[in-house]
Amino acid sequence: MRIGRPQIDTCCKCEELNIKIKSASLGDAAKRAAIVELLVHKRRSKKFYTSLKESVDECKNRDDLMALSFDFMQNVHLPEVPVQDLFYLTQLNVNIFGIHNLKTGKAIYYIYHEGIAKKGPNEVCSFLLDYVDNYVPKSVQQLRLYSDNCPGQNKHHPIIRMCMALTETGRFATVEQFYPVRGHSFLPNDRDFGLIKKKLRRHDRVFSVHQYTEMIASASASHKFTVKEVITADILNFKDWWSRYYKKNSISLETNKRGTPRDKKQSFSISQFHYFLHQSSKPGYVVASEFINSFAHHTFQLNTPINSDRSQVVMPQAKAYPSVKVPILETKIEHMKLMLRYIEEEYLNFYEDIINNWPTTRRDNSRKE
Repeated sequence: MRIGRPQIDTCCKCEELNIKIKSASLGDAAKRAAIVELLVHKRRSKKFYTSLKESVDECKNRDDLMALSFDFMQNVHLPEVPVQDLFYLTQLNVNIFGIHNLKTGKAIYYIYHEGIAKKGPNEVCSFLLDYVDNYVPKSVQQLRLYSDNCPGQNKHHPIIRMCMALTETGRFATVEQFYPVRGHSFLPNDRDFGLIKKKLRRHDRVFSVHQYTEMIASASASHKFTVKEVITADILNFKDWWSRYYKKNSISLETNKRGTPRDKKQSFSISQFHYFLHQSSKPGYVVASEFINSFAHHTFQLNTPINSDRSQVVMPQAKAYPSVKVPILETKIEHMKLMLRYIEEEYLNFYEDIINNWPTTRRDNSRKE
C-alpha cells in the first residue's frame, strides 16, 4: 500500500516512460532504452532546480546579483459565494501574477480582473519592468529570471527582446533566462501560491478585487507579500514594440557558414531552448542553449540594421489597450446579472457598473486555467 499524498500534475514524459518500463509486452531492449531515456530526462530536469538553488545561495552573498521567479497563479473568481447556482454560471476571472525575489524571499503580486487586462506577453513584460524600475537596486548588474515554459505567458518573443533591451540600455550587464523541462517546473512561487490558497479557503464570500488584495497581503505570517492593484494604463504595448528594434528570426553564427547544409542551420526557435543569455558587451545578440549548463550553444544576432545605433533603444511608452476597459465576454455579463441577488449591497455598484457600462465581446480570449 502506497503511503503519502496522491500525485498531481505529474510529468507526461516520466509517466509515459514508467509505463513502458513496467509493461509486460515490451522486450528487454525496449525497456532498457526507456530506462536510459528516463535517466537522461530526469538529469536534464534537475539542472533547472540545481541552478535555482545555486542562485539562491549566490544572491545572499552578492550585492550585484538578483534572481527572480515569476508566474501567474490559478485564476480566482468574482463573486465567490457558496450557492449552487454559481456552479452553472461563468464568473469574472481575477488574475494574480507573482514575482518572487530569491534573495529576500519576498514577493510582489499584481492583481486585476479580466476587464482590466488579459494574461499575455504585454502583462508579463509590464509587471517585470515595473519590478525592475521600483524594486531592483541600481547596484544589481546581473539579473536571473526563472519561470515555466508557458509560451503564451512566460516564454515568447517580447520577453526575450525586453531582456535584451535591459542590457543594451545599460540597466544590467547580463540578464539570464532559465526555463525548465516540461513537467518539472516547480517554482518558489508555487509555495507562495499554496499559502495564498490556504488563506482564501478560509473565506467563503468574496465580492471585490480589494478583498483578495487584503487576503493575499496577510497570507504570510512574516508579511513577505506586497500586492499592487493593476489599472489598464499600467500595461505597455510590448507586442508591437519589439519589432522596431529586433528581428523575429536569424540563423545562428555557429551554423551560418558557407558549406553548412541547409537542414543543419539553426534558426531562432525559442520553444527549442531552455536558457538565454543577454550581455551588454554584445548588444543585439543572444546566446541560447537547448539545455541549462549545456556545452553546446547558439549565438543569434537579432538587432535590425536600421537601428544599429543601440543607444536608440528605449522601452515602450505606448499603452497596450486603447480604452481603460477591456471587453468582457457577453455570456459573463449575462450571468453576472443573475448573480446580483447574491451580492452584498455595498458591492453592488461594482457589478452594476460592469453590467451597464463595460464593453463586451463574443469571443473568449481568456486562457483556461
